[in-house]
Amino acid sequence: MYTGKEDPLSHLKYFEMQIDLQGVRGDVCCRVFLATLSEAAQQWYFKLAPRKISSWKSFSSEFHAQFSSSRQLPLDLGDLVKVNQRLGEPLRAYINRFMMEATKVSRVTEDRKLSPILGGIEVLSELWKDIGRTDQ
Repeated sequence: MYTGKEDPLSHLKYFEMQIDLQGVRGDVCCRVFLATLSEAAQQWYFKLAPRKISSWKSFSSEFHAQFSSSRQLPLDLGDLVKVNQRLGEPLRAYINRFMMEATKVSRVTEDRKLSPILGGIEVLSELWKDIGRTDQ
């Protein structure tokens, strides 16, 4: 369901993919799309002027324009430096969160992720304590 807070382009692409699998074409999409809306997005749909929309293409453009402020902007490598391990956060949870954020960065290689992920580890974490120990 699209509430108006999510990325409208992602919602449109997902909807078009699903509707294509069902074999629905043309202007019928405009009516079916209502079933994917809730909250503010649904209210917007109901306030559209009658006969304002003449095709799926014009409808999807109108939808995107209305909710474009909710669009997620792609991250760059510098944004990964801001992802830090939270105080008391388990290392595994931090790595999972970091890797999730890294998927939002375009064209980032595994090598380029290494420095930001290591730099974000909590300094006094168990990992750094283990690294500092010497075997006797």
